[in-house]
Amino acid sequence: MEHADEADLIIYVVDSSVALDDNDYDIINFIKDKKAVILLNKSDLASKVSADDIKKLVDKTVISVSAKESSGIDELSDTIKEMFLMDRSHSMMRFISQISGTKNYCQMLRKVLSLL
Repeated sequence: MEHADEADLIIYVVDSSVALDDNDYDIINFIKDKKAVILLNKSDLASKVSADDIKKLVDKTVISVSAKESSGIDELSDTIKEMFLMDRSHSMMRFISQISGTKNYCQMLRKVLSLL
């Protein structure tokens, strides 16, 4: 997990067809304060772990996927785009607030950015 500290995003893949083990709990605990998405893989099989199970442990986006059926990939892609677009828009608003100093200008830009 040494490189995970430097990562912009962690995508943690959980095999949903088997119960969580100690390794899973360690990783979930590790990513609590990180930008992360959790994938519940093997959603085409009987599930032993649900999104609700994961959300009880950590407040992260959980997406059911099936590599075999190629499902959930669009949702993952959209989630990642949203996460990084929101970061950029918040950074941009902080910068604009610092240089403009006018409330109306910032409110107008917030409306425009919300439409992206």
